[in-house]
Amino acid sequence: MVCYVSETAGTAIPEFDQRFLHSLEALPDALVLSDRAGRIVLVNANAEKMFGYRRVELLGQEVECLLPERFRAQHPGHRAAYYANPRIRPMGWAWMCVPAARMAQSFLSRSV
Repeated sequence: MVCYVSETAGTAIPEFDQRFLHSLEALPDALVLSDRAGRIVLVNANAEKMFGYRRVELLGQEVECLLPERFRAQHPGHRAAYYANPRIRPMGWAWMCVPAARMAQSFLSRSV
């Protein structure tokens, strides 16, 4: 597992991990990784653009900060259920939710 290391930590990141992190940075999609406790451990540049937050503002925060307010309370339960039975699945199954961006309103639409 690759864990993000802050530039201010002064810890060297192994070469393989550096290449892996560069690959994640080059993805055309936004990527936010959290640990089992829901704390954000990695954010790529496209996630910064999507959410309107700088990386340093997100690292260490609860991933729920990126969800619309009305979904935040129940999300830790969804996360716990996932870790109890991990499997590949789409996020927000049966519902499509636009994340809470700093400068945008969220809305809910029924997926087809």
